[in-house]
This record gives sequence, C-alpha cells and structure tokens, in this order.
Amino acid sequence: MSPIVGACSVLALLAYGSATPQVPSPPAAQHPVAPRTKQAPLSCRLADRLVEAAVAALVRKEHALEYCQERRYDIADVDGDSLDDLIATFTLEDRVANDLVRHFLLVSTTRGGERRPLILEIGSKWSRMPDFFYVDGRFVVMNFLVWRPDDAGCCPSDSATVRFLVTHDSIIEQVPSNKRLQRRDTAP
Repeated sequence: MSPIVGACSVLALLAYGSATPQVPSPPAAQHPVAPRTKQAPLSCRLADRLVEAAVAALVRKEHALEYCQERRYDIADVDGDSLDDLIATFTLEDRVANDLVRHFLLVSTTRGGERRPLILEIGSKWSRMPDFFYVDGRFVVMNFLVWRPDDAGCCPSDSATVRFLVTHDSIIEQVPSNKRLQRRDTAP
C-alpha cells in the first residue's frame, strides 16, 4: 500500500515533471532597499504534457474550470505491468452553474511503450467528494465524504470507501451490492 501524496508533491513532480511553486518573499524589514518582485503564481500543473492535455481537453469539453489546488497525486504500479503509473484526483466546476462541482480520477497507464491517461468521473457535489486515496495492488481505494439527505452543501456528514480496479485501458468502480451509495440530484 502506498499513502496518498498531496497536491504538487515532490514525488509526483520528480517522476512526471516539475511545477512552479510559489516562494514567499522575505519580510520587507529584512530587505528595506530591495524592490519587491512579483511572485510566480502557484501552479500544480505537471510537466507531463499528456496528462495535462487530457485534463485540459475535459475542461474545454465540459465548459468548466479546474480547482487545481484540489489535485492529489500518487505514483504506483496499479495496472500490474511493473511500470509506475500516475494516479490523480481533480475537481471541475461548471463555468455557469457554479454549484455543479464534479470530481474525477485519472490514471496514466503504460501499454506497449505508450502512456494513456484514463479518466473516470467519481463524484459530485450532493453525492460524494474524494477525501483521500491509496493504492492497494491493482486497486485505487478511495475514501469519500458523502452527503446525507439533510446535509448542507458545505458539509457532507458521512463517509464511504470505494475500490476502483485499474486495467491497461479502464477504471472500474467496485461497489459491493449491499453498500451502494445513494445519489441526490438536487440541492435542498
């Protein structure tokens, strides 16, 4: 099992490229004469063009914005081919209906020397929101925060754990029949 790696983690960036982290300026009192320089914006984009292109294509298709700071990464051989795969979650918000927030699981697998990003929608506001995940063999095990019928939009009060089987060309949610999650389609 490998633990979740936080947004813009060193491990993910070393394996899949680099991001431009925000570096705080020293306090003005330490350098009263030196001019303040403009800070580089915080970026959690990977140098991995294939993964970034897949996310950007979904953003364009869905007419959405990405909550880049909500990305979570891990690296593990989840498809069983002895090669490390990139596992990530990310969140999109509709540009018009800002209450429409959806969550996705991305796994970048390798087959025949070619990498292929697979993306699966795994939750949305009023249903379930990914909290953390880890890799267990061929599965991505995701813990979700789940909205109950009387919960406010800000505050899901329940949780659930779901396993996702990863193959070279698909991500398959494994939900036991006695643990099906109920989805609530509209806000109260």
